[in-house]
Amino acid sequence: MSNDSIVRYTIDAEDKICLVDEGWCQFAEVNDGADLMRPTILGQSLWDYISDTTTSRLYQQIVSRVRQGKLARFTLRCDGPACRRLLEMTIRSGSDGAVEFETQLVREEDREPMALLSRKITRSSEQLRVCAWCNRMNVGYDSNDWVEVEDASERLRLFELERLPQLTHGMCETCLASMTNTLEEMDANT
Repeated sequence: MSNDSIVRYTIDAEDKICLVDEGWCQFAEVNDGADLMRPTILGQSLWDYISDTTTSRLYQQIVSRVRQGKLARFTLRCDGPACRRLLEMTIRSGSDGAVEFETQLVREEDREPMALLSRKITRSSEQLRVCAWCNRMNVGYDSNDWVEVEDASERLRLFELERLPQLTHGMCETCLASMTNTLEEMDANT
């Protein structure tokens, strides 16, 4: 993904994905997301792709405010097995209740490939939570113990496992506080 890469998608008034641009398709292809290509994803509810309740609720609050004429802009991570990516997402109101999402690459850095982030591997039934915003992983029984994937692999000794755990999303406390602040800023800006 180059610095000038922009990915756009749109949901209609019923929150169904009604448009994904060529940038979306290219990003999905490069990141082993064949299940996220057209026409498979078109007509599907956005909420079917967000499994974590907190993350879903937060996005629903953002979408609601955007439909009231607010603009949302924030950064989030979208890492791949061999890179870290910081993206800026802008969410704006479209016509007839539609909501337009746009992401642009802010920064990308290479790293040693991390099998834990690969979509190609067979997984165990165990689950490991990944923050939907910062991509850190919860490695402890204490819900405040979120670390980068390299540290998670080492601390959980994942390299010793026959199969790596499934990844499920959630939100770390730091990102939840930050996004709650984003919602408050949206409310303050009329």
